[in-house]
Amino acid sequence: MNKINIAFCFDENVWTLAGVAMTSLFHNSKNKCNYHVYCIVSMAVNQFSRRELEAIVKKYDHQSSITFLEANHDFDQSYFDQFTVGMYYRLMLPKLLPHLDKIIYSDVDVIFCEDLLEVDRIDLGDNWIAGVKDIFNLSTVKTRKKKQYKILNDHQYLCSGFLIMNLKALREQNLYGTWIELSKNTSFNSPDQDILNYTCHGKKLPLPLKYAFIPMGTKDYDHCLSENIYSKQEYEEAINRPIIIHFAGCKPWKSTVHLSEIWWIHAQMTPFFDIFWLSQRAPYVKFRKKFYLLSCIPFLTAKITGIKTKYYLFDLIPIFKTKNKRF
Repeated sequence: MNKINIAFCFDENVWTLAGVAMTSLFHNSKNKCNYHVYCIVSMAVNQFSRRELEAIVKKYDHQSSITFLEANHDFDQSYFDQFTVGMYYRLMLPKLLPHLDKIIYSDVDVIFCEDLLEVDRIDLGDNWIAGVKDIFNLSTVKTRKKKQYKILNDHQYLCSGFLIMNLKALREQNLYGTWIELSKNTSFNSPDQDILNYTCHGKKLPLPLKYAFIPMGTKDYDHCLSENIYSKQEYEEAINRPIIIHFAGCKPWKSTVHLSEIWWIHAQMTPFFDIFWLSQRAPYVKFRKKFYLLSCIPFLTAKITGIKTKYYLFDLIPIFKTKNKRF
């Protein structure tokens, strides 16, 4: 079987989410296909984290592989606002993967419900990127009509959370340098996503909603249906048989959202589920451990909250804190 190339881009803060996404990918592929997983990561993603992710791949499929590539510094001077430089890692793919003509890119806050054979067979034609039309920004692009990038105001505005990228065409168009310059512009609402939609205008292939279904309520999709952004049939197909669930809105590890139980089922399959549950799902849960002097005097107390442990002298005086081992 030919390997399907897929890329995830993440920093040290969300490597466990990548583990959940990969687990769902391999578990639900059921040996129908093999993958070559490329991880574009910051240097802060340490060897422990990388070995944990490598173990997930080996557990499910010895024929699949995983490669870690260090993110470069080309976007260090870019506009971040409330974001981090990690959102620009996906824009590095044409440069960091010069040997590939095409790549499937995915955010890490996803669950793969099926294999990606169907996705891999999608013909891009002469398009440069393909993705699902974005439910959130479609309601805000109208405010851009009077701005410089009013070209973004159309019903072909794609979500950058799951993409098929024509790397060969993107390199031929020399878009990488343009992306670096545009990333310094402060007028974009969703910088990486806006940049991709702006520079690939006219070369975008909208995919059916099932390829990256965001589990929101029916009312959240009403405007999309009324404006024929999605057809009713496309919406119902996505609800009944999503190939990929993209938790782009509320996060299941922070609150209960629609289809969150599917995310937790796969999270339980990971080797770091116990720590993940403590740090992400219930950061308010506290554990207290006391150390005694002469078996009776509690001279040191460790209070564990999520990913941090704080130490107190005689249960009152804070002295220092540490980060829990797995993170």
